[in-house]
Amino acid sequence: MAPICAHTLYARPVILSDTDNIIVIPKGDARSLMLTQDGQLGYELLPGDELHVMLDNEIYVQTIQLIGRSYYDLLREKLRWGFNGIRDGGD
Repeated sequence: MAPICAHTLYARPVILSDTDNIIVIPKGDARSLMLTQDGQLGYELLPGDELHVMLDNEIYVQTIQLIGRSYYDLLREKLRWGFNGIRDGGD
């Protein structure tokens, strides 16, 4: 599950195995919870609803390989994974 959008870099991806299952259940009745998929249509989740996130063994995603660096290197750079916040050479 990867909440990766240019405008929401604060949301970190979650790495799941092929057997993991995440269940989101809204609690309380004073708040609403909106689910959006890839920035598209929003769906309201209400108390009592359940959202199950799991691998679909029948659908595959084709990816490309970048020459010189991996997809994960690109993610690490853009999401600043492992960056300690101190810049070299600065005052």
